[in-house]
Amino acid sequence: MNRQQRRLVTRAPGPDAAVAAAALADQAHRALVQGQPRVAVSALRRLVVLCPQEGAFWRALGQALVADGRPAEAVAAFTTACERQPDAADILSDRGMAYLDSGQGVAAGACHRAVIAIDPVFPGAYGRLASALKRQGRFDAALAAQCRAVATAPDDPHERFNLALLLLSSGRFDEGWAAYEARLRLPGLDIHTGFAQPQWAGEDIARQTLLVHAEQGLGDVIQFCRYLPLLTGRARSVLFAVPPALVTLLRDLPGVDALC
Repeated sequence: MNRQQRRLVTRAPGPDAAVAAAALADQAHRALVQGQPRVAVSALRRLVVLCPQEGAFWRALGQALVADGRPAEAVAAFTTACERQPDAADILSDRGMAYLDSGQGVAAGACHRAVIAIDPVFPGAYGRLASALKRQGRFDAALAAQCRAVATAPDDPHERFNLALLLLSSGRFDEGWAAYEARLRLPGLDIHTGFAQPQWAGEDIARQTLLVHAEQGLGDVIQFCRYLPLLTGRARSVLFAVPPALVTLLRDLPGVDALC
């Protein structure tokens, strides 16, 4: 049980209720740590009955419901949390994301605008607003919001990567592909793991070998391998590293000297 939960459960009416609340809070925390959100939801539903005025517990219930894949139910929990703590930007942000996950783009956008009104530099607020606007089909407004997100957090690769996706979908390819390089800094993607050689930046490599490797899913490889013939003559030889499942399909691909 964290410090905030320990402080809150002492407000439960009566010593027996406080002990029960502490036990439920601990049970919910352990369940979430162990990847059992449904168990956490059950404990938190009982906890909010014992401590119905504590917005933090309603928020925890909403977060557990999201983790359990029930965003529409989470909206109701976050709404109650917001009623208990109306100026809490973090709870409003959670509510907005739950709205978005449940397909309610307009409501999500309203939440994230409210977050920005409370705290104009709240982490991720403009990016989440952009996602809500995109869900509504308002791409120009989404792009403007995502630009604000990048301006607010210029070193955040997630925000720049999301900007790249919006630029590309809008046909602004030069800007979009430049911003798309942010994917190389996304934690956990490990695109170039295992390659000691430098990444090609378009310089003259007429006497060198160029290794092209698959970066994302099989569909991406199939879609973009058609551009490999553009490399003909740029390097002494072109090697193409592909997933084993595609070797037979791509073995005669023009512009490639060998698959590996």
